[in-house]
Amino acid sequence: MEQRELTAPCLTRFDRVAFGAAAGLLAIVFAYLLAYGLLRTSVFDPADPAGEHVFYVWDNAAVNLAMLLGWLVLFRLALHFQRRIRLGWLNGAALGVTFALGVAWVLVLRAVPVNDPGILYYTAAELTRGDPSELWRHEVYLRTNPFQAGYLQYSELLQRIFGRHSYVPQGLLNAAFLTAAYGALMDLTWRSLHDRRTQVALTLLLVLCVQPVRYTTFLYGNLPGLCLSLWALDCLLRWLTGGRRRWIVPALTLMALAVVLKPNYLIFALAAALVTALYALGSRRLGALLVCAGLLAAPMAADRLARLALEKRTGFPLGAGAPQTTWLAMGMQEGPLAPGWYNRYSLTLMERAELDPDTAFVLNRQDIAQRLSEFAADPAYALSFYHQKMVSQWAETTFEALLVNRVMPSESPFPALVNSLLSGGGSRALTLYMEGYTLTLYLGFAAGAGLLALRLFRCKAQAWPCLYAPLALMVAVLGGLLYHLLFEAKSQYLMIYLPMMAPLGAWGLAWRRDGVKAPPAP
Repeated sequence: MEQRELTAPCLTRFDRVAFGAAAGLLAIVFAYLLAYGLLRTSVFDPADPAGEHVFYVWDNAAVNLAMLLGWLVLFRLALHFQRRIRLGWLNGAALGVTFALGVAWVLVLRAVPVNDPGILYYTAAELTRGDPSELWRHEVYLRTNPFQAGYLQYSELLQRIFGRHSYVPQGLLNAAFLTAAYGALMDLTWRSLHDRRTQVALTLLLVLCVQPVRYTTFLYGNLPGLCLSLWALDCLLRWLTGGRRRWIVPALTLMALAVVLKPNYLIFALAAALVTALYALGSRRLGALLVCAGLLAAPMAADRLARLALEKRTGFPLGAGAPQTTWLAMGMQEGPLAPGWYNRYSLTLMERAELDPDTAFVLNRQDIAQRLSEFAADPAYALSFYHQKMVSQWAETTFEALLVNRVMPSESPFPALVNSLLSGGGSRALTLYMEGYTLTLYLGFAAGAGLLALRLFRCKAQAWPCLYAPLALMVAVLGGLLYHLLFEAKSQYLMIYLPMMAPLGAWGLAWRRDGVKAPPAP
């Protein structure tokens, strides 16, 4: 990898050990997921194509290995000719293809939101008419999940701009958000590593990742939050490398908006805050601790403001909602779908508590204690439970990208090609494609994480500007892995981590003994 002269501070020994251990853990986990995925896969019950009942089935290892080798040949060919490729053209073409695919998917499906997105969408539609009655009709849902106030008002704003029931324009906006998110990852990777081979591999990994594209019709905060959080990290990197404080305000603002639209991005905010804190302490730039505090305070303040704004405008009492440990208890329970998957526990808990958060906390604590005692009495069962919970998510390589579209009605009948892609022969081919891609990403990510761990343990001189963004993304992936291992699970929740894994995955795929070995040292 090209070397750059840097005057920035380096990671301390504590930083290198801590991040090296995290990278090593991720390398082991994803190497295991790769090996597991070659032999077995998690699929949804074919008798109920619109359901989320997970089956664990043996796969054709020879076919999977052949697919993996084919993907590796593709990347090796691209890297062999990488010096003939103009990066600007390649990046622009990849972003254009991503946007075009997202737009085409939205326009062809014209899907109508259902389930949680449907509740928020139609409630927002009524708010545009000044009618808050839908809030009361979904009282249990909204008082259980008051954190949805941010996305609810975002949907209301878009429907005021584009008109009621404007799900197609919102889907097109999702396509733009996804494209911008990929642009942020390209910029972050180039600013951090400044290596052509890694950049080419990253661009291919992003443009070939079709799971997020299928989520453009899913009107939730996933894609807007992904875009905003990644550009927040990009602003932080610009501040760290250039020292200009003007980047701090947009960084905190974008991170706050990401969490308001999708609370799961608090994991990303925590990852960025942790890496920023260690940078501040190691470099003795204690003013950076204020940025770290802002990364935590801004999202919480913005979420609180969104709730207060909705309550004041509508008179609807959101309240404190279900305790955060509610989703921990849900993640410890057997369910009809898979271990630890969504099972309506949060709603039934609040119904049992008659919507009183204090009562819900007591009941929730009792449920957690009961499951802990069951796990303690049978450790083998506990190990099996969490293993099945992990592979039910990470070995389901569509990440529900087809299922979320399959369950949504359309304002017009689907064309034959779309029906095939959702539930026919095209669906089987697309599922096979996603499996091959995901195995390749896991291989690259495991290799990249392992190489990063070795570099951190062996080399003392590691400059922060080269590692700040990769470490933040790595910690975010680790946080998502652990959170959905312990708390409520679904494979669709992991879709947002596929793009985050791409930079380190690209680095692993681009590695060669005489070339890319690690991020540049100062």
